[in-house]
Amino acid sequence: MASVELTADTAASPCTVTGYQWYKDGVAVSPGGTGSTYTVTAPGSYKVEVECANGCKGDDTVIVTQDITPPTADAGDDKGICSNATAGVGIWGSPTASVIPGT
Repeated sequence: MASVELTADTAASPCTVTGYQWYKDGVAVSPGGTGSTYTVTAPGSYKVEVECANGCKGDDTVIVTQDITPPTADAGDDKGICSNATAGVGIWGSPTASVIPGT
């Protein structure tokens, strides 16, 4: 899967954010899970929890998915390599990633 960078957007926060903790599938990410951004390399449920200077906390969750359905392609009719023979071709693509906001 290609990597996806998640960013905790706290611009509209009414308090001064003093800490971040990222979680993947309910488990705290360590090391590297305490910054305002986190690079995702696997599908799953990702949550960021932020803490303010006054002790208040808030969180948000996103679901990162991976499309593993191989693409299909049609290069037209098979062409004979020699008399009474045909050759087939198949094309497989790399998976893609998408981020779907959670609830």
